[in-house]
Amino acid sequence: RESAKKWPRSDALVSCHEKVTYSYKELLERSEQIAEGLVGLGLPKQARIGILAPNCKEWTVTQLAASLADLVLVNINPAYQTTELEYALKKVGVSALVMTSGFKSSNYIESINQIAPEVFENKTSQKLPELKHLILIGKEKHKGTMNFNDLYGISCHEYLHRGLEV
Repeated sequence: RESAKKWPRSDALVSCHEKVTYSYKELLERSEQIAEGLVGLGLPKQARIGILAPNCKEWTVTQLAASLADLVLVNINPAYQTTELEYALKKVGVSALVMTSGFKSSNYIESINQIAPEVFENKTSQKLPELKHLILIGKEKHKGTMNFNDLYGISCHEYLHRGLEV
């Protein structure tokens, strides 16, 4: 927030491969909106959210949003295969997973479906009982997931009262 006040128009995020640049002000605004959306999903303070994605603008926005919403961000190695992914998700108990559909030879949708198919039916998974939300980065749509950009449209009164400083 301090940087957004001092240098609102200066570049804060430059993603060359996506051809996107956000100023400090834009990055803060996007992060606050995503934070509000995450809280609007019902994630309580200190809930763990995982991010399973290669470098992308949403990764940075999610990182800042987690901090603003008083959530714990769990970075999951995008090179993990299904067995490693299952171990990591069980170990940390994520409530939400922000993810791309895959990366290189990994198909994350297929991996999650092998581990916890119930999540795609909005049911509690035996293997991953804490996982309630799959948030998909990109244009693809899959049953049981929501699009990352849909978080921008969720308003939540509770978020405004968390009052955290970054």
